[in-house]
Amino acid sequence: MKVVVLGAGGMLGSDVSAVLSQNKRLEVCSYDRSEVDVCNADDVRLVLRGAKLVVNCAAYTAVDLAEIENEKAYKVNLHGAQNVAVCAHAENVRLIHTSTDYVFDGTKGSGYTEKDAPNPVNVYGSSKLAGEKAVRSVGGNYAVLRLQALFGLRGGNFVEAILKQFQGDSSEVRVVGDQITIPTYTRHIAEYIEFLSYRPFKGLLNVSATGFCSWHEFALEIAKQTGCTKPIVEVTSDVFPRPALRPMNSVLCNDLCSRLLGTPMPHWKEGLEAYLKERESK
Repeated sequence: MKVVVLGAGGMLGSDVSAVLSQNKRLEVCSYDRSEVDVCNADDVRLVLRGAKLVVNCAAYTAVDLAEIENEKAYKVNLHGAQNVAVCAHAENVRLIHTSTDYVFDGTKGSGYTEKDAPNPVNVYGSSKLAGEKAVRSVGGNYAVLRLQALFGLRGGNFVEAILKQFQGDSSEVRVVGDQITIPTYTRHIAEYIEFLSYRPFKGLLNVSATGFCSWHEFALEIAKQTGCTKPIVEVTSDVFPRPALRPMNSVLCNDLCSRLLGTPMPHWKEGLEAYLKERESK
């Protein structure tokens, strides 16, 4: 089966490409943004010929920069997503499209399900929600996966930022403790996408690790697993004002995802351990 991965040069896309390429039953064709512009219909249509599945990992993900680069964010996250959906539908190719937890406002007192109404609080979340709606309006055979707090080897992420602070000259590390999420290893997402490629699921699906934590608790676990003894101080979000608002609670309920898999997704601590081991082996 021919599978096309778009956005394969990114943190998620590179792991999706690597995991799928290990499957001997799949012919994986991977393209980064320099090779295929998702906003160019001719480019997309050409690479989708003969494919059975396309995984769209291409996205504008600079959350803070999106507040001033509104047009760039919407160009990729809305128009690019719509373009891939239209081309996939026309070529009778199944589409797995990746979205985000930032489509929610973070005011719910528990995890967000696929049935909860989105209400993004920043441009990035708004542009990704617009892309979701475009994919769904085009129709065809699609799945929209909402992901969150990703960390992987081929991109900047929270783990690397904290490790850098561990090695810095400051006497302590200050980390926000009033925002909760589910840190999720991109390789585990890629493995789930491989699983889903053989399942006839259609619609919205939250895919994330098991468990949840604050960013401060995540930093504490990074310190524990790496043996760092530098003090990690919990602070509130207002200590680090940023251009884009963040949801205070962006936890995604992944019950449906786990039911489809037949077992819970790996815990976020397991994901961190696997990430650190892979990082060490490189």
